[in-house]
Amino acid sequence: MIIPIKAKNTVQMDIANNQLSEMHSLVGRIRLACAAASAFRDSLEEQDKEMLDYMVDASVALNNKFGSILTESTVADPSYELSREERHDLRNNITAVLGFGELLLQCYSEPAVMIQQLDRLRLDSKRFTELTMPPEMVSA
Repeated sequence: MIIPIKAKNTVQMDIANNQLSEMHSLVGRIRLACAAASAFRDSLEEQDKEMLDYMVDASVALNNKFGSILTESTVADPSYELSREERHDLRNNITAVLGFGELLLQCYSEPAVMIQQLDRLRLDSKRFTELTMPPEMVSA
């Protein structure tokens, strides 16, 4: 069962760069998975509520950082490549999201819907991390 979440401040845009376009989609899905997992906050132990809050905060920071990269020029440029600093900042945020999500997955096996969202979060976060790797580190 998937809980529908109304996304706030969703911007529909045409992104010429395939990598940025995929990253944009992943950031949206990561934010939605965090919001869906947050619906189960009251069923968590107190220390785990704090982990969930950190995970959600990191997803907001990821969204904000990625949003700051999507300017008119980067969105329109099919050959745009993230700078080393942009990659680093995005990896910092996604590492926090993924790390806290993994910790929650280790602590809980229910509710099933929350676990499903955390699994989705893990898959999307790992893919996002792959996309932030420098070109020279990506094997063909």
